[in-house]
Amino acid sequence: MSNEAKQNAEETIPETATEEPATAPPELPAADSGDVGPTSELSAAIAALQQEKQQTWDRLLRTAAEFENFKKRSRRDVGDAKRRAEDRVVLDFLPVIDNLERALAHVGDQETEADGGLVDGVKMVHKQFLAVLERFDIRPFDSVDHPFDPEQHEAIQQLASDKAPGTVIHELQRGYRRADRLVRPALVVVSSGQAEQPAAGGEQSEAEGEEGTATEEGTATEEGTATEEGTATEEGSNKGLGGGADK
Repeated sequence: MSNEAKQNAEETIPETATEEPATAPPELPAADSGDVGPTSELSAAIAALQQEKQQTWDRLLRTAAEFENFKKRSRRDVGDAKRRAEDRVVLDFLPVIDNLERALAHVGDQETEADGGLVDGVKMVHKQFLAVLERFDIRPFDSVDHPFDPEQHEAIQQLASDKAPGTVIHELQRGYRRADRLVRPALVVVSSGQAEQPAAGGEQSEAEGEEGTATEEGTATEEGTATEEGTATEEGSNKGLGGGADK
């Protein structure tokens, strides 16, 4: 067979004979709804971690807030302890100031030229004490002519006066305050109001009654004396008459 015959024979072979038959794609197994796969397990783990993270964050916030409150309480407690220690020292010095004020009040108008320098020195010391107290924000407060306040006054006596009841009329010891906190209460005398006076008519009636009693007693005495004198006179006359008859 010639070459031309071979070539013609090859061309007559159908093209489909050289192609492979087509195959269908493999079918995937149906997913079972009750079977938990790796994706579901991962989602559950992520949800658990997120919940744990939120809980940890909440605990961290609460711990930070409690620590801030602890620091504030600690600063406040330290400040209160410092002020209490200062108040104890001040309370020991207040009697010295009281004695200086009593000395200055005792001098009063009795100051002489010879005592002038001494009194001025005492005044300067007193002023210096008050200046030191003011550096610690401690100042005295006035009580006389003010209403009695049990939170800052300590009453030791009540006296009748022309002031309204419950008004402070005398201060025996000054009180001191530190800002809005009391350091030492003031010892005061409080007015109980005006004393009750008996009515003038009652006194007059009483006096008239006493005078009437005295008059009645005097009258009775005079009557008794007159009666006794009359009786004695009659007896004397009877005796005289009896003697004349005997003669």
